Amino acid sequence: MLDLAKHIVNQKAGQFEPGKFEDHYETALIDLINQNALARRSVRRNGQNQKETSST
Repeated sequence: MLDLAKHIVNQKAGQFEPGKFEDHYETALIDLINQNALARRSVRRNGQNQKETSST
């Protein structure tokens, strides 16, 4: 088991180049926030449209 762990670490070891690193978590989080914001705006607009049409 220790040999396997050493093998995996050795395969992953190397120079880290920050310029090539992409933070997928941050990108996904921003996308999720934007999707939720759009959905909330849509719900508010639909709610306002229903109130306007039902009062006439």
